[in-house]
Amino acid sequence: MKIALILTIAVCAASCYPLPSPTYSVSRYGLDATLVDATSGEPLRKRDASILIGSARFEQRASNKGRVRVPAVKNRYWTWLGGPAQASVSGADIEIASDGFEPTRIKWSMFDKAHLSVEDGRVQAGRVIMKNR
Repeated sequence: MKIALILTIAVCAASCYPLPSPTYSVSRYGLDATLVDATSGEPLRKRDASILIGSARFEQRASNKGRVRVPAVKNRYWTWLGGPAQASVSGADIEIASDGFEPTRIKWSMFDKAHLSVEDGRVQAGRVIMKNR
């Protein structure tokens, strides 16, 4: 009985003490991708790209390696035993377009078992194949 009482007090004390942590929720996911030409297999170097994530549009120029990165919108929290980790939005609709190429769509969901990984709130899309028009 004494052990159960001590354990209960310890859990209550730990859960009531706020600890700063890297826990955050995501309001809008970002993107990390390398754009690749479907015909040649080469990255789209220094190419303008229009990225639509939800209702937010981003105009970017791909790097020398064809990489585009869009940051996520995150909310950091003080947490109590893990905090509001489930407060993140559950998915993202992403469309990537560039002149001369068909738009590519990515539908990401945290509930999809085969979904792409997420790092720092950015969907890690890897190599995104862009088909010529």
